[in-house]
Amino acid sequence: MEVFCFGEENRQFLLSLGLCPVYLGSEPPPGNLWLAKLLILREALRRHRAVIWLDWDVHQLLSVPSRFWNQLASGAPLRVSLRQYRRRQCPWRKKHARKLPGGAVIYCRSLTVAQELVRIAVAHPQWTDEQVIARFVDLRLGESFDLSGWHQGGWELECYRVRGQLFPPSKPLFAVR
Repeated sequence: MEVFCFGEENRQFLLSLGLCPVYLGSEPPPGNLWLAKLLILREALRRHRAVIWLDWDVHQLLSVPSRFWNQLASGAPLRVSLRQYRRRQCPWRKKHARKLPGGAVIYCRSLTVAQELVRIAVAHPQWTDEQVIARFVDLRLGESFDLSGWHQGGWELECYRVRGQLFPPSKPLFAVR
């Protein structure tokens, strides 16, 4: 396991936990906190074939099954859990504007995908990481986002449970407590 961080305070904190973080600089790029997350994802994919991002508040509930990485690799190169929010989150959509991928647990196995996420985030600094991922998926599915395209494309991350999730797994490996 590798841990990545921006900021000396974060680095010192991770060292105090016995971790040896990959230090990406004293400060993340200004103006977009979510961009830092996507830059870390991109850097991790420069070092590894596949990665999972876990937000700080995500907890592992079960031991990792032996076929875990193979199961993840059977879907899209980017996998996240689809959620529904109370308010519109995707203003470019005519339908399903409240449906949005959650950003707390992200599986990715493509440096090209991570680079595209960073490009979208830079072009839209006001967007969250979730909106950036939603836009990326929409561009792959075509402008008419629908649930069948989501499932057929293998975008759903089936190992994570979160409130508002449209397709909660029966035995989640990760969850926010």
